Amino acid sequence: MSVDFVLVEKPDSLAFFRQIERIYLDSFPVSQIRPNKMIIRMLEFDPNYYLLVAREDYFIVGFSLLYAFNELNAAFLDFMAIDKTYRGRSIGSELFRYTLNVSRRLVVNSIGVFFEVERESPLEYDMEGFKYRGVRFYRRHGAKVLENVHYMGVSPRTRT
Repeated sequence: MSVDFVLVEKPDSLAFFRQIERIYLDSFPVSQIRPNKMIIRMLEFDPNYYLLVAREDYFIVGFSLLYAFNELNAAFLDFMAIDKTYRGRSIGSELFRYTLNVSRRLVVNSIGVFFEVERESPLEYDMEGFKYRGVRFYRRHGAKVLENVHYMGVSPRTRT
């Protein structure tokens, strides 16, 4: 079976989201997971937020969520994950390349794609290797660390 990559215009069913949700929950530490309703709402109402999927037949085996910042000439890769039973088959690499190509079409005069991955430290990464696995993957695909970049954000769980 071959895997194809699709920019999703309109998700067609709750079962579709359930497949993505399962991959999402299996792939990220609890501290990084946002409420599903927030992601679904952004996909429904924010024209700059995009869902890309990797699928084998009609079974979703991976996804990425991309935010296009045309006014900044850049995109932000919010999340990307591959079903754990499909890892090690280069699907993540192909999805990442597809996501980069789509971002170039969505963002005029794109300077690139930004994303956040916590730096690994032998004493810091969790037992499942979330931090280490992500950093190693992106470095292998040419990502560069932006040194001395400090930013602030509000946790989705924080009330303002």
